[in-house]
Amino acid sequence: MPNRSPQPAAKTRKRLRAKAVPERAHWIAEAAYFLSERRGFAPGGELCDWLEAERAFETRMTQTTRPRTRREPPPPAGDPDS
Repeated sequence: MPNRSPQPAAKTRKRLRAKAVPERAHWIAEAAYFLSERRGFAPGGELCDWLEAERAFETRMTQTTRPRTRREPPPPAGDPDS
């Protein structure tokens, strides 16, 4: 069996997110379009729009892939102890 060194965790997470979200490029392109629209389609800001859209995507993926903490359900309505 070949001796493989483990990949860095960040690289592995990024690869898994890319597989989990096949529409990543489409989402980023659409977000970049709306950012460009917001600044009036002025030339010269396309790269900044794309990079900002990528950051937004990564932030969104990080927020939605975090493990959720377990919460206690609210007490039933009419419970005298509530």
